Amino acid sequence: MFDTAGVGKAISDRYGTEGFEDNRPKPQRVMNESWPAPEVARALKDVEAWKQIDVEARVVLEQDGQQVMHGRAVRWTRLHVCVLLPDRRLLVPYVWLNPSDVRRTEQAPPAAPGS
Repeated sequence: MFDTAGVGKAISDRYGTEGFEDNRPKPQRVMNESWPAPEVARALKDVEAWKQIDVEARVVLEQDGQQVMHGRAVRWTRLHVCVLLPDRRLLVPYVWLNPSDVRRTEQAPPAAPGS
């Protein structure tokens, strides 16, 4: 096998890094995150996939401000909803929000048999 340790650094040292800026979005904190009490959060498990709910979540990011993101509600209590959000700007894909920041999205009705 080839030893590739330090190859990236050697290349950047030799040729520079101008024009190769990292264009990936930087992780941001969610400013409107709302966690349940730790003992409640630890006791909750994701609901079965068929019971998860497609939602739109209002998320306030530290740098980008208010965003509406599509995701899935995977855990919830009366006062909190845990939403799975596939957005690279988030530090982790799961965000706990207040129910007022989450709403169900319209789901297409199931197809009729034989259609």
